[in-house]
Amino acid sequence: MHKVKEVILHIIEKILLIVISLGLVYILIKIISQKKTMQVMNKIGKEMISSGANFFGQESARFTQIRGNGVLALTKDKIYFQLLLQNKVIEMPLEKIERIEECRSHLGKTVGSINENCLQK
Repeated sequence: MHKVKEVILHIIEKILLIVISLGLVYILIKIISQKKTMQVMNKIGKEMISSGANFFGQESARFTQIRGNGVLALTKDKIYFQLLLQNKVIEMPLEKIERIEECRSHLGKTVGSINENCLQK
């Protein structure tokens, strides 16, 4: 009976360690996100900004895809995106945009439960 209590306490300790670690990672990501959002605001102005945007990759990059979250900003003349954990920046002039679609999947990467590609060839 004493061994069972020890095993249960050991499992509880491991679970608490995991929960605390996940909490610290969440806080760290929030701090990085706020810092990156402020950097973007200072660089391009206080335009429309979202710090929860997802990047699924670029067709032109082929196999060297980086996926990640970042800061997305819409200015009067461009769309600006900066990844949170890398220094990758993507800027696109608004006049180059042909269409806009809501998308949850691109290049085989998906967020949420929809698993269809938005770009149709």
